[in-house]
Amino acid sequence: MIVPDNPLPGNPWIWRPAFFDAFPSIDTAMLEQGYHIAYYNVTDEWARPSSLRAGKEFFDYAVEHSLMDKVVMEGLSRGGYYSLRFAQIYPKHIGALLLDNPLVDINELRRNVDWWNDVTAKWSQDSLPPPGSAENAACNISILVDNKIPVLLLSGGFRTSVTEK
Repeated sequence: MIVPDNPLPGNPWIWRPAFFDAFPSIDTAMLEQGYHIAYYNVTDEWARPSSLRAGKEFFDYAVEHSLMDKVVMEGLSRGGYYSLRFAQIYPKHIGALLLDNPLVDINELRRNVDWWNDVTAKWSQDSLPPPGSAENAACNISILVDNKIPVLLLSGGFRTSVTEK
């Protein structure tokens, strides 16, 4: 937890569930504005149910220690997937989602055998099959809409030039 020099009233906070030191410019700016910045690492958990329950315990602990009862989830890549799933399961605790190139459909990981094997191994520890449509963030976007959760989606790309012959 990084505590700002001059916290805003109510102690608003941002939670990064993965890749804490990646692209910190938003965190730095929000810290200067008075937001607390939290890191509770679930990078390699693929949003399996036990990691979401552990995240809820972390959230409850933070709120019990005076942080706001709504959090801004800041998720990069698979941290974006975790942020989406946490928001879908606990929407009343989400102030906003800040998603930077998030994984949205976990089934896309099937393209990478090593990652998919890790997903299925982690999920099997919870005695569940790999995530299907009911657990997939891509299939539950309506929960965010129904709960009016603001989403800022960042997506990078690359430029190519086309030369006509």
